[in-house]
Amino acid sequence: ELSEDHLRVTANQSGDSVIVIRKEVPAFVRFNWGGTTGKTRPLQQICCRGFFISGERLFPWHRQIRKVKRLSRRTCRHKVQYYETDQMGIVHHSNYIRWFEEARTDLMDQIGFGYEEMEERGILSPVLSVEADYLRMVHFGDTVTIETHIQSYNGIKLTVAYEVIDDKTGMVHCRGTSRHCFINRDGRPLSLKQACPEIHRLFAGELETQEKES
Repeated sequence: ELSEDHLRVTANQSGDSVIVIRKEVPAFVRFNWGGTTGKTRPLQQICCRGFFISGERLFPWHRQIRKVKRLSRRTCRHKVQYYETDQMGIVHHSNYIRWFEEARTDLMDQIGFGYEEMEERGILSPVLSVEADYLRMVHFGDTVTIETHIQSYNGIKLTVAYEVIDDKTGMVHCRGTSRHCFINRDGRPLSLKQACPEIHRLFAGELETQEKES
């Protein structure tokens, strides 16, 4: 049985109602699309996150309705390089952590206060922990988009969440998070709200925007 965790109703660029699949659903699921006949129509053999239904057809949203994506999620694209793969042409698991860092650096730039500027003010942000769930393989030559957003922030610690999405299928291949704190150059913990209100407002504002849109 599908719930709001699996899908949400929205509108495409033409104003038509569509359903966006938010995460994987079991194979052979059927969904009542409504209408006067109330027929139950199959989505397809396997439905996945990133697809939407319009009438009886199934389309990848990343090609059709880019506006459906939540604006608070920042994106960073990456084309898989040969040196990132093993002898089978599959991306080694360690590279996903590098992609997280690449996307997190880009997130900072998009917010408006990059790592370079933050460190010029004597503020460092070491990694406390990194977690990754490997859902599917990524291969040499694939292009992925790393969606990044702030999951939590309290002025002292920051958690960033990531999703690695295949550009062709819209399917999530990896999910993860990284936790960070803030210290000065002497290694002492900092509260950004006191040490640098400007950065604090940017992080807090980004999180607030995301919470309003979710």
